[in-house]
This record gives sequence, structure tokens and C-alpha cells, in this order.
Amino acid sequence: LCAERLAAGQDGALAAAVEEARRQAGKPEQICLTLLTDIARELGRLWTEDRCSFVDVTLGVMRAQEALLALAPRFASRPNMA
Repeated sequence: LCAERLAAGQDGALAAAVEEARRQAGKPEQICLTLLTDIARELGRLWTEDRCSFVDVTLGVMRAQEALLALAPRFASRPNMA
């Protein structure tokens, strides 16, 4: 459902989904591995089913990437485990 809203240009859907995932999972890795991955997969499915255009998918993935970039500082603030 979030992917459909994102493809339709409803940016608030992604922000709400990321915030909810942050509350539930807490870890940026989980948000990337679950929410953002699922959204990208769903956008691809919507495209192959001809339920949204290539442009819609491209913009949706761009918005998901922006959400990932917004999470980047949380990755950098973690101690180096090497």
C-alpha cells in the first residue's frame, strides 16, 4: 500500500512508514532491509502489472533513496565494529 501511494506521488506515505518502522524496529538496517526493500519490490510489481508507469516507479524509487539518505547519519554514528 505504501508503494502504491508513493507511486501516486503521496510522499507523506513514505515518511509515515519510515517513522513507524523506526518506532518498531529502531535500527536503520532493519528499515533498509525490510521497508525500503519491500517498497522497491512492490514498485517493480506495480510496473510489471502495468498499474503504474515507468516514471511513477522511477520517482518512487528516488523517494525511497532519499529516505535511505536521510537514515545515513544514523549508520555513521554507530561505533566501528572492525
